[in-house]
Amino acid sequence: MKPHYDVIIVGGRVAGAATGLLLSRLGHRVLIVDRNYPSTDTLSTHALMRTGVLQLQRWGVLPRIIERGTPAIRQMTLGFGAKRIHFDIREEYGVDALYAPRRPVLDTVLLDTAVAAGAEFWQGQRMESLTFDPSGWVTGVRLNNGRRQTTVLARYVVGADGLRSKVAAAVGAAAYEAHPPANVVTYGYFAGINDKVYVSQFTPGYSAGFFPTNDGLTCVFTARPVAAGMIGDSVEFQHVVAAASPEMGEQLYAAEQVGRFYRCAGIPGFLRVPGGRGWALVGDAGFTKDPLTAHGISDAFRDAELAAQGIDAVLTGRQNAERAMAGYQALRDRFAIPLQRVARDLAYFAWDEAEASALLRQLGKIVDEECHFLWQLDSPGAPIQSTWLERGFNPFFNLPTSGYAAVYQG
Repeated sequence: MKPHYDVIIVGGRVAGAATGLLLSRLGHRVLIVDRNYPSTDTLSTHALMRTGVLQLQRWGVLPRIIERGTPAIRQMTLGFGAKRIHFDIREEYGVDALYAPRRPVLDTVLLDTAVAAGAEFWQGQRMESLTFDPSGWVTGVRLNNGRRQTTVLARYVVGADGLRSKVAAAVGAAAYEAHPPANVVTYGYFAGINDKVYVSQFTPGYSAGFFPTNDGLTCVFTARPVAAGMIGDSVEFQHVVAAASPEMGEQLYAAEQVGRFYRCAGIPGFLRVPGGRGWALVGDAGFTKDPLTAHGISDAFRDAELAAQGIDAVLTGRQNAERAMAGYQALRDRFAIPLQRVARDLAYFAWDEAEASALLRQLGKIVDEECHFLWQLDSPGAPIQSTWLERGFNPFFNLPTSGYAAVYQG
């Protein structure tokens, strides 16, 4: 039986939709399946870092995000204890502002754009299992819509189904760089915090953040060590924000909460082997980190592009799966491993103000290297012209080097 599709993507939110968009633009027949259309919030810190904005701009998606009322964030304040650092977002790599779109905005825009590019989307589908040929190559998925089971064949299957990925479990994708949950996170949305400034505060024992989002609201984010337990109510939430920053506490006290709190009792960190014979992983399925760095979506976009270009190389016969997926993993890990370690060290709260500042500087170097790499792939907003595979990018030697270079050349 011939495959029905070139690629089936399990999961239709940011990672899956982005991967489907890129593969569709590369001319492949793509099916995206999910239980629901992504029109509701999901547990997520949705501030985009420069790499994430750069990707949306390169793909031509950013204007639609802005049209949906997502405010531009052009100033940032970093706090380390009593010290405050205020600065403007400088224009680099064609990005002069950051954005923090609510997930229903970001997810639906990406999915709708993928469908407009030619991808199919099947709603109400739950993946039950994968299918394999006798050699162990993944050949498709078994889906259940609540009434009947359907087997759909494809030349590749992509797991974009989160940290508890059924695709990853089915192929036995090994995990590494793993650590247990380190902190607890609570956030909510507030009206009346009018500054269009991204604020991120690190005080021993506490972290808090403000980032402006859609509908005139500000997402207020808190984190503290897992041993401190989950925040119980608005009074305790107010206390944690004020303990992190008295100024932020004063702004929050005068604001009005809109909607409920979102709580996360800790997220384990890990990387998984992200690809093999007929399968690949993107988003949290392949790389989950503590949310304190607010890099999850930006990383999902990067990995969607690396995976899409690797899969395209396999489907078009330019490379075999082993080489293409090994390249995807090596290049992803060039950025992901140092980021994972910074996220872990921040999440454990075993730092003072100076150490937290040093960790943020390390994070900035990683972002600069990643922007440099992404910017070279093609012109902003244009279709993909050539892949990192064909340009000969080596994950260890062809990027601007920092203090990390010696570690990953070893």
